[in-house]
Amino acid sequence: SSNQLISVGIANILRWLPQELEELKLSWNNLTFLPEEIGGLTSLRTLNLSWNKLRELPAEIYNLEKLTTFSIISNNLLRELPAEIGPMVGNSRCIGLYSVPRRSSGIERSARPKTR
Repeated sequence: SSNQLISVGIANILRWLPQELEELKLSWNNLTFLPEEIGGLTSLRTLNLSWNKLRELPAEIYNLEKLTTFSIISNNLLRELPAEIGPMVGNSRCIGLYSVPRRSSGIERSARPKTR
């Protein structure tokens, strides 16, 4: 996180990451989009995309079946979530989703997860 990555080239980086990767923190960068290659990281349990400039998320995010924490806080340009993410949240596959900027795709803003 805080590497000031830009969206150009992030697809290449994601292709080189091992599929066994369980945690990916891309917060505090200048990402305006997340490439569909994110869907290939099927072992991810934590994905932090906070404090970027994301405008949309790819439908392939639904492939992250092991995801338990998904943070997209302070992506103020993000106005919609892909419809595919609805069942993911509804089935509690993504219990750490919080700070969705607006109601979208039938998903209401969720409360921040309680700390233990």
